[in-house]
Amino acid sequence: MQVLGQGPAQRGPEEPTVPKPKQTNPVPEAAKAPETAKPTKAPKAPKPAVDEQAKAKAAEAAKAARAEAKAQAKAARADSLAGAHARLRALREAEAAKRHCLCGCGASTPTSFFVPGHDAKLVSRWLTEAAQAKAA
Repeated sequence: MQVLGQGPAQRGPEEPTVPKPKQTNPVPEAAKAPETAKPTKAPKAPKPAVDEQAKAKAAEAAKAARAEAKAQAKAARADSLAGAHARLRALREAEAAKRHCLCGCGASTPTSFFVPGHDAKLVSRWLTEAAQAKAA
């Protein structure tokens, strides 16, 4: 221990340090807490014997069911596609029925403005009307 005002040379002899014995508090074996036992897993039940024929039969039935479901889905797609084509065809026909030749003859023209040759008929009529208007 160092006293204030005294340097290292003025210190007294150092006290030897003796290790202190560890204090042991013996606890009797009976007083110790019992160790907790780890829970053990319940034994698994033995697997039932699988009949290989039954297993193969079940796999075959599942395969057949999948094939049938696939065929039904394919048929449903074909039906809906055919229905869509039919609806589109009907729509085009209805639209074509609305379109008439522009020359004034009243014929239906599904894909063009005039029935073939009627454009010349219209031009001829216009020229005739223009000539009559000029003469009058």
